[in-house]
Amino acid sequence: MRILLIISLMLSSFSLFAQEETYTISGRVNTVTPLGRVWVFLCDEETFDAPLPGIDTMSFWINYDKLQVEFEFKNVPAGKYAIRSYQDVNGNHKLDKWLFGPKEPWGFSYSGKM
Repeated sequence: MRILLIISLMLSSFSLFAQEETYTISGRVNTVTPLGRVWVFLCDEETFDAPLPGIDTMSFWINYDKLQVEFEFKNVPAGKYAIRSYQDVNGNHKLDKWLFGPKEPWGFSYSGKM
């Protein structure tokens, strides 16, 4: 009995030090024009419908020999995520909008909800 209790205490102490399994989310954004900066946002279920940015952000400068960017979010816990991005062509650090929607190139991943 005493050995069983010691083993169960040892196992429970190991679970305190066990790390949560994490993942990497990666992809590629193709740009429309070789101007400005591409912003990529990682969104979780709580920020799917919220305005920009999300839970993590990356940005990449675009130039004439680099018309696509590859992104990688590391150490992401298990869950449901979406990606949003836009190309800040004029360099004002925001997604410009006009009467019927965004004025600058933008995109997002599909969350599966309709």
